[in-house]
Amino acid sequence: MKTRMAILGLALLGTVALSPVVSAAELAVPAFSTDEIKSTGPHGEPAVSATKLSLTDEEKQKLKDGHFKVAIAFHMLSNEMNNTQLLAMKDVFNELGIELVGVTDAQMKVETQVANIESLMALHPDAILSTPIDPVSTEASYRAAAKAGAKIVFIENTAANMVAGKDYVSAIAADNFGNGMAAADIMAEAIGGKGEVGVIFFDANFFVTTQRSDGFKYQIKNAYPDIKVVAEAGFTDQNRVSEVADGMLANNPNLAGVFAVWDVPAEGVMASAKSAGRDDLVITTIDLGANVARIIAQDGMIKGLGAQRPYDQGVAIAMATAYGLLDKPAPAFIAVPPLPVVRANLLQAWKEAYHKDAPKELADLVAKK
Repeated sequence: MKTRMAILGLALLGTVALSPVVSAAELAVPAFSTDEIKSTGPHGEPAVSATKLSLTDEEKQKLKDGHFKVAIAFHMLSNEMNNTQLLAMKDVFNELGIELVGVTDAQMKVETQVANIESLMALHPDAILSTPIDPVSTEASYRAAAKAGAKIVFIENTAANMVAGKDYVSAIAADNFGNGMAAADIMAEAIGGKGEVGVIFFDANFFVTTQRSDGFKYQIKNAYPDIKVVAEAGFTDQNRVSEVADGMLANNPNLAGVFAVWDVPAEGVMASAKSAGRDDLVITTIDLGANVARIIAQDGMIKGLGAQRPYDQGVAIAMATAYGLLDKPAPAFIAVPPLPVVRANLLQAWKEAYHKDAPKELADLVAKK
């Protein structure tokens, strides 16, 4: 993958970090194939593209005749991403005659998710769909659900010690490694192909966010020899990322850019940079949330990102669930292709991600420049 690099020099003044040499309006969209998945599964399994999933007419009728019930134990439902996944799942389940009997939101609290799974099992679903917040702490709950007869379908993470095809149907995620690579390509172009960068990662046992950071670092190391990752710092609370970023910026005054592992932490980094007088800092991230989309449209510090395709991912989750209900062998790990996003393709990317037009506010911001 190649990005259009600006042929401009970078000046260093004292300990002030380098300024970006490419504005958001000029950034090119990194080229990624939708047929090639860079990520592997939680146990190193090769990924199967979500585009490969299908059901025959006979299988669809069998699902309708089965009067199946499913429930979803979300880790959180406070963002556009997960609500869009939920919408897509409802669309597919309605088409297949599968009843959605319960949806819960754990608000990123492990104890709440454990209680939610127990409550949902009281509804006797044939399948439980869920993103484990903590693989170890939630394992017993998922095993109990499976023992009670529910098929388990994991989203973005898996419970500890559970095996695909035996203990659960499949795990479905975005191509997080690929999206991390896309964020690196955007970063490289925005800082002119040279400089020091930092990484803000999620310090938890969450394999998909680890793949995001790994993808970013892999691409920087292998594609951009004049860019160095000189600082890495982890967080466990997304609402306290600015504290982590404060230290990184103070200890590394020459940082040209910072990669943050998803959109909310990226906003925390931006707040820290503004407080430090570092409006020149380039930030890239993962996840196309409404706030970061506005920042990209306004040519703010967040210049671009690798996005999930939440509607397509929701369809893939529902399809994998259908495979489980039919006792049809499913791929151990299913991934949705990456979606690089910069200002130039922001409105189209929003439509690809959410299967609807971008909000008028966003379109107006893009039209201004």
